Amino acid sequence: TWDTRSAATFLRGTEDKEPVAGLQVSALGNAIPAAATVATRMETDGLATITKFQTAYPDMDKTGAGTSAHGCAQAIFTLTNTEANLTAYKAKKAEAS
Repeated sequence: TWDTRSAATFLRGTEDKEPVAGLQVSALGNAIPAAATVATRMETDGLATITKFQTAYPDMDKTGAGTSAHGCAQAIFTLTNTEANLTAYKAKKAEAS
């Protein structure tokens, strides 16, 4: 999916940009399975390690008076780039020089 490719690009880096040290993938409600897929795929592919997982139930749709709010499930995955992936990027960059 687009989300998976985007996360992989951030973690692998490009010719113009170095890989990120970490990435946070979060989702609300029905999008939580998609975020879980992205996070676990990055770990399966050896690009990152899931270092933290949080859940929340933030209020949504508050009116100006702060009433009529309802909650929505939220999941937050914190990913840390792997040393092997960062080393591979550095080697590829050195080879191109």
